[in-house]
Amino acid sequence: AGTTFMRNHYKMGIVDVAIDWSNLRTYATDGNLWDMLFHQPYAIAGSGGGNQNVQVETTSCFPGDFTNLSGVTDYGGDVRPEIIAEGRRLVKKFIRVKNTILEKAIAFVKAKMSRFRKILAVHIRRTDKVSESHLNFMLDYEDFRVLTEEHMRLFGYDGYFFCSDDQNLKAYMAKASGSICVTYDSVLSSRQGFPVHFDTQLDGYRKAEDVLIEVLCMASCAGLVSTISNVANSVLFLGNDGIPRNHFYFHNLARMSPSFHRSRKKRRAGLS
Repeated sequence: AGTTFMRNHYKMGIVDVAIDWSNLRTYATDGNLWDMLFHQPYAIAGSGGGNQNVQVETTSCFPGDFTNLSGVTDYGGDVRPEIIAEGRRLVKKFIRVKNTILEKAIAFVKAKMSRFRKILAVHIRRTDKVSESHLNFMLDYEDFRVLTEEHMRLFGYDGYFFCSDDQNLKAYMAKASGSICVTYDSVLSSRQGFPVHFDTQLDGYRKAEDVLIEVLCMASCAGLVSTISNVANSVLFLGNDGIPRNHFYFHNLARMSPSFHRSRKKRRAGLS
Protein backbone atom coordinates (compact mmCIF):
# COMPACT_ATOMS: atom_id res chain seq x y z
CA ALA A 1 0.00 0.00 0.00
CA GLY A 2 2.80 2.42 0.88
CA THR A 3 4.68 1.91 -2.37
CA THR A 4 1.44 2.25 -4.34
CA PHE A 5 0.72 5.59 -2.65
CA MET A 6 4.23 6.83 -3.44
CA ARG A 7 3.89 5.70 -7.04
CA ASN A 8 0.56 7.48 -7.45
CA HIS A 9 1.36 10.80 -5.78
CA TYR A 10 5.07 11.63 -5.82
CA LYS A 11 6.04 14.24 -8.40
CA MET A 12 9.62 15.48 -8.34
CA GLY A 13 9.77 19.16 -7.46
CA ILE A 14 6.00 19.38 -7.06
CA VAL A 15 4.58 16.83 -4.60
CA ASP A 16 6.30 14.99 -1.75
CA VAL A 17 5.02 11.89 0.02
CA ALA A 18 4.83 11.02 3.71
CA ILE A 19 3.45 7.93 5.46
CA ASP A 20 1.48 7.99 8.71
CA TRP A 21 0.92 4.58 10.30
CA SER A 22 -0.26 5.91 13.65
CA ASN A 23 -3.54 4.03 13.72
CA LEU A 24 -2.87 0.62 12.24
CA ARG A 25 -5.46 -1.65 13.81
CA THR A 26 -3.37 -4.79 13.38
CA TYR A 27 -0.11 -3.21 14.59
CA ALA A 28 -1.25 -0.78 17.27
CA THR A 29 1.57 1.40 18.65
CA ASP A 30 2.04 4.72 20.40
CA GLY A 31 3.07 6.97 17.53
CA ASN A 32 3.76 6.59 13.83
CA LEU A 33 4.87 3.00 13.21
CA TRP A 34 6.38 3.98 9.84
CA ASP A 35 8.80 6.34 11.57
CA MET A 36 9.87 3.52 13.89
CA LEU A 37 10.79 1.24 11.00
CA PHE A 38 11.58 3.42 7.98
CA HIS A 39 12.72 6.88 6.95
CA GLN A 40 10.03 9.05 5.38
CA PRO A 41 9.85 8.82 1.57
CA TYR A 42 10.28 12.58 1.05
CA ALA A 43 13.63 12.41 2.84
CA ILE A 44 14.80 9.51 0.68
CA ALA A 45 13.67 11.12 -2.57
CA GLY A 46 16.07 13.95 -1.82
CA SER A 47 13.84 16.98 -1.47
CA GLY A 48 13.60 16.87 2.33
CA GLY A 49 10.04 18.12 2.27
CA GLY A 50 10.92 21.66 1.22
CA ASN A 51 7.95 23.90 0.61
CA GLN A 52 6.25 21.46 -1.69
CA ASN A 53 2.78 20.05 -1.33
CA VAL A 54 3.02 16.95 0.86
CA GLN A 55 0.59 14.09 0.28
CA VAL A 56 0.18 11.94 3.41
CA GLU A 57 -0.97 8.33 3.36
CA THR A 58 -2.91 7.47 6.50
CA THR A 59 -4.35 4.17 7.66
CA SER A 60 -7.87 5.48 7.08
CA CYS A 61 -7.46 5.44 3.30
CA PHE A 62 -6.18 2.36 1.44
CA PRO A 63 -4.61 3.51 -1.84
CA GLY A 64 -4.94 0.19 -3.64
CA ASP A 65 -2.16 -2.11 -4.81
CA PHE A 66 -0.03 -1.47 -7.89
CA THR A 67 0.57 -5.24 -8.16
CA ASN A 68 -3.12 -5.83 -8.95
CA LEU A 69 -2.77 -8.76 -6.50
CA SER A 70 -0.06 -10.40 -8.64
CA GLY A 71 1.72 -12.83 -6.32
CA VAL A 72 -0.73 -11.96 -3.53
CA THR A 73 -3.84 -14.08 -4.21
CA ASP A 74 -4.81 -17.03 -6.39
CA TYR A 75 -6.77 -14.56 -8.52
CA GLY A 76 -3.65 -12.48 -9.15
CA GLY A 77 -1.55 -15.51 -10.07
CA ASP A 78 2.22 -15.83 -9.76
CA VAL A 79 3.96 -12.48 -9.45
CA ARG A 80 4.81 -11.14 -12.90
CA PRO A 81 8.33 -9.95 -13.89
CA GLU A 82 7.14 -6.41 -14.59
CA ILE A 83 5.62 -6.21 -11.09
CA ILE A 84 8.92 -7.31 -9.54
CA ALA A 85 10.79 -4.71 -11.59
CA GLU A 86 8.40 -1.93 -10.57
CA GLY A 87 8.47 -2.98 -6.91
CA ARG A 88 12.27 -2.95 -6.89
CA ARG A 89 12.29 0.49 -8.54
CA LEU A 90 9.93 1.90 -5.91
CA VAL A 91 11.89 0.38 -3.04
CA LYS A 92 15.16 1.76 -4.39
CA LYS A 93 13.65 5.22 -4.75
CA PHE A 94 11.57 5.52 -1.59
CA ILE A 95 12.32 2.86 1.04
CA ARG A 96 15.11 3.04 3.64
CA VAL A 97 14.97 0.88 6.74
CA LYS A 98 16.07 2.44 10.02
CA ASN A 99 19.62 1.52 11.08
CA THR A 100 18.44 -0.02 14.35
CA ILE A 101 16.41 -2.59 12.40
CA LEU A 102 19.17 -3.22 9.86
CA GLU A 103 21.67 -3.84 12.65
CA LYS A 104 19.42 -6.50 14.22
CA ALA A 105 18.99 -8.25 10.88
CA ILE A 106 22.72 -8.13 10.12
CA ALA A 107 23.56 -9.50 13.56
CA PHE A 108 21.16 -12.41 13.07
CA VAL A 109 22.57 -13.23 9.64
CA LYS A 110 26.12 -13.24 11.00
CA ALA A 111 25.24 -15.31 14.07
CA LYS A 112 22.90 -17.90 12.53
CA MET A 113 23.10 -17.90 8.73
CA SER A 114 26.71 -17.14 7.77
CA ARG A 115 27.85 -20.73 8.50
CA PHE A 116 26.12 -21.88 5.32
CA ARG A 117 27.88 -21.65 1.97
CA LYS A 118 24.61 -21.10 0.09
CA ILE A 119 21.38 -20.52 1.99
CA LEU A 120 17.80 -20.63 0.71
CA ALA A 121 14.97 -18.46 2.03
CA VAL A 122 11.65 -20.27 2.54
CA HIS A 123 8.40 -18.47 3.32
CA ILE A 124 5.02 -20.15 3.80
CA ARG A 125 1.94 -18.03 4.44
CA ARG A 126 -0.99 -19.87 6.01
CA THR A 127 -3.57 -19.08 8.78
CA ASP A 128 -6.17 -16.63 7.39
CA LYS A 129 -4.65 -16.70 3.89
CA VAL A 130 -7.07 -19.51 3.07
CA SER A 131 -9.62 -16.83 2.19
CA GLU A 132 -7.35 -15.61 -0.63
CA SER A 133 -5.29 -18.60 -1.67
CA HIS A 134 -6.15 -22.28 -1.78
CA LEU A 135 -2.75 -22.89 -3.40
CA ASN A 136 -1.09 -22.13 -0.06
CA PHE A 137 -2.97 -25.02 1.52
CA MET A 138 -2.62 -27.70 -1.17
CA LEU A 139 0.44 -29.21 0.55
CA ASP A 140 0.87 -30.66 4.02
CA TYR A 141 3.79 -30.10 6.40
CA GLU A 142 5.84 -33.04 5.15
CA ASP A 143 5.22 -31.99 1.53
CA PHE A 144 6.79 -28.61 2.28
CA ARG A 145 9.83 -30.24 3.88
CA VAL A 146 10.33 -32.73 1.05
CA LEU A 147 10.04 -30.07 -1.65
CA THR A 148 12.35 -27.71 0.23
CA GLU A 149 15.09 -30.29 0.68
CA GLU A 150 14.71 -31.58 -2.89
CA HIS A 151 15.09 -28.01 -4.17
CA MET A 152 18.18 -27.58 -2.01
CA ARG A 153 19.81 -30.68 -3.47
CA LEU A 154 19.01 -29.64 -7.04
CA PHE A 155 20.45 -26.13 -6.68
CA GLY A 156 23.29 -26.70 -4.23
CA TYR A 157 21.94 -25.07 -1.06
CA ASP A 158 23.33 -26.36 2.23
CA GLY A 159 20.88 -24.59 4.57
CA TYR A 160 17.59 -22.74 4.63
CA PHE A 161 16.06 -19.86 6.57
CA PHE A 162 12.45 -20.67 7.31
CA CYS A 163 9.63 -18.19 8.02
CA SER A 164 5.90 -18.75 8.48
CA ASP A 165 2.87 -17.42 10.33
CA ASP A 166 1.94 -21.04 11.17
CA GLN A 167 3.69 -21.78 14.48
CA ASN A 168 3.17 -25.55 14.26
CA LEU A 169 4.61 -25.68 10.75
CA LYS A 170 7.59 -23.61 11.88
CA ALA A 171 8.28 -26.03 14.73
CA TYR A 172 7.79 -29.04 12.43
CA MET A 173 10.27 -27.82 9.81
CA ALA A 174 12.91 -26.98 12.41
CA LYS A 175 12.62 -30.41 14.03
CA ALA A 176 12.32 -32.44 10.81
CA SER A 177 15.20 -30.75 8.99
CA GLY A 178 17.44 -30.29 12.00
CA SER A 179 20.61 -28.21 11.73
CA ILE A 180 20.08 -27.19 8.10
CA CYS A 181 16.98 -25.17 9.11
CA VAL A 182 17.34 -21.74 10.72
CA THR A 183 14.42 -19.78 12.19
CA TYR A 184 14.06 -16.34 13.73
CA ASP A 185 12.32 -16.14 17.11
CA SER A 186 9.44 -14.04 15.83
CA VAL A 187 6.32 -13.57 17.92
CA LEU A 188 3.37 -15.70 16.77
CA SER A 189 -0.14 -16.15 18.07
CA SER A 190 -0.57 -18.79 20.75
CA ARG A 191 -3.88 -19.72 19.10
CA GLN A 192 -3.24 -22.30 16.38
CA GLY A 193 -4.35 -21.08 12.98
CA PHE A 194 -4.93 -17.53 14.19
CA PRO A 195 -3.06 -14.86 12.17
CA VAL A 196 -0.42 -13.06 14.18
CA HIS A 197 -1.26 -9.65 12.69
CA PHE A 198 -4.82 -9.89 14.02
CA ASP A 199 -3.82 -11.00 17.52
CA THR A 200 -4.30 -7.79 19.53
CA GLN A 201 -2.87 -9.47 22.64
CA LEU A 202 0.59 -9.27 21.07
CA ASP A 203 2.73 -6.14 21.01
CA GLY A 204 2.08 -4.22 17.79
CA TYR A 205 5.62 -2.94 17.34
CA ARG A 206 7.18 -6.34 18.04
CA LYS A 207 4.97 -7.96 15.37
CA ALA A 208 5.98 -5.35 12.79
CA GLU A 209 9.68 -5.42 13.65
CA ASP A 210 9.81 -9.21 13.56
CA VAL A 211 8.31 -9.54 10.09
CA LEU A 212 10.57 -6.78 8.74
CA ILE A 213 13.68 -8.45 10.17
CA GLU A 214 12.59 -11.77 8.65
CA VAL A 215 12.06 -10.09 5.27
CA LEU A 216 15.51 -8.49 5.43
CA CYS A 217 17.15 -11.80 6.36
CA MET A 218 15.32 -13.60 3.54
CA ALA A 219 16.36 -10.81 1.17
CA SER A 220 20.01 -11.61 1.88
CA CYS A 221 19.68 -15.26 0.82
CA ALA A 222 20.74 -16.78 -2.50
CA GLY A 223 17.21 -17.81 -3.47
CA LEU A 224 13.60 -17.96 -2.33
CA VAL A 225 10.92 -20.65 -2.33
CA SER A 226 7.52 -19.43 -1.18
CA THR A 227 3.77 -19.55 -1.24
CA ILE A 228 1.99 -16.47 -2.57
CA SER A 229 1.78 -13.48 -0.22
CA ASN A 230 2.69 -9.84 0.25
CA VAL A 231 5.62 -10.94 2.42
CA ALA A 232 7.11 -12.99 -0.43
CA ASN A 233 6.61 -10.03 -2.78
CA SER A 234 8.40 -7.80 -0.27
CA VAL A 235 11.42 -10.13 -0.30
CA LEU A 236 11.49 -9.95 -4.10
CA PHE A 237 11.31 -6.15 -3.99
CA LEU A 238 13.94 -5.71 -1.23
CA GLY A 239 16.21 -8.62 -2.08
CA ASN A 240 19.60 -8.84 -3.71
CA ASP A 241 19.75 -9.15 -7.50
CA GLY A 242 19.77 -12.95 -7.39
CA ILE A 243 16.51 -13.33 -5.46
CA PRO A 244 14.08 -12.70 -8.40
CA ARG A 245 16.05 -15.03 -10.69
CA ASN A 246 16.09 -17.78 -8.06
CA HIS A 247 12.50 -17.60 -6.86
CA PHE A 248 10.10 -20.53 -7.11
CA TYR A 249 6.58 -21.16 -5.78
CA PHE A 250 5.81 -24.36 -3.91
CA HIS A 251 2.75 -25.07 -6.05
CA ASN A 252 4.95 -24.98 -9.16
CA LEU A 253 7.67 -27.14 -7.60
CA ALA A 254 5.04 -29.72 -6.69
CA ARG A 255 3.61 -29.66 -10.21
CA MET A 256 7.01 -30.03 -11.91
CA SER A 257 8.47 -32.79 -9.73
CA PRO A 258 7.55 -36.39 -10.72
CA SER A 259 9.74 -37.76 -7.90
CA PHE A 260 7.79 -35.70 -5.36
CA HIS A 261 4.48 -37.15 -6.50
CA ARG A 262 5.85 -40.70 -6.41
CA SER A 263 7.22 -40.29 -2.88
CA ARG A 264 4.04 -38.53 -1.76
CA LYS A 265 1.89 -41.37 -3.07
CA LYS A 266 4.04 -43.96 -1.28
CA ARG A 267 4.07 -41.96 1.96
CA ARG A 268 0.32 -41.48 1.98
CA ALA A 269 -0.28 -45.13 1.10
CA GLY A 270 1.84 -46.08 4.09
CA LEU A 271 -0.22 -43.85 6.36
CA SER A 272 -3.56 -45.24 5.20
